[in-house]
Amino acid sequence: MKTKITAMAAILVAGLNAQAGVVDSGNITTFTAGTAAKASEVNGNFDAVVTAVDANATDISSLQSTITDLQTQLTNLQDQVDGMDEAVTLDDLVGRSYCMVGTYSGVAYQGDNFARVNLGAQEYRVSITSSSQVTVTIDSEQEAELGMGLELYSYDDNGTTYETQGLQGTLDSYSNSGTSTLTINSFADGVLSLTDDEGTHSFYVNKMGDTMIASSFTNNTADQEMWTGINILVECR
Repeated sequence: MKTKITAMAAILVAGLNAQAGVVDSGNITTFTAGTAAKASEVNGNFDAVVTAVDANATDISSLQSTITDLQTQLTNLQDQVDGMDEAVTLDDLVGRSYCMVGTYSGVAYQGDNFARVNLGAQEYRVSITSSSQVTVTIDSEQEAELGMGLELYSYDDNGTTYETQGLQGTLDSYSNSGTSTLTINSFADGVLSLTDDEGTHSFYVNKMGDTMIASSFTNNTADQEMWTGINILVECR
């Protein structure tokens, strides 16, 4: 439902400090019945009235100009409010830049009794440069990988050697930087579809176009690995 603000005009106009011009009583001659009126006194009374009327005319003109300006401002505000009822289009998104934060995790079994777990956090700058292209710049991306495997090892117990299997692991960390480009496939029903070398990504865009969110889950059975992640984008100021 559209919000109407035109009624504010009455409040704003009522708030103007407008005061009608007052006839200066010091310049008015009071006549008494049976007393002759001098032309100079009569003219003086008219002059005082004319001065007050002229002052009122100036004030009224100033008020009319102020009211016109207020009406223009109210019309602009009404247009902005009415625009809030209309969802953004792809053209509205072009030229905008977003700050993105995200997290992701993955697990994989790589055979030979070896598996790994990955955890990562990222901070990106995302710019919609045209209706067909998005540029992504990595501010920060940190990833940790824990590799785990069952290994056969020997140990000695009072002169007797035993062989058993145990869980062995290594913890590594990585960092990434650089810039990449994604292709815009479509923007419909509030969903922005993008494609890069890793596949297609869907971002849910709010009505104003200043916030987006995306989640992902991939299950690559051929490589026996799964990945999940979530990204939040907020328009940069």
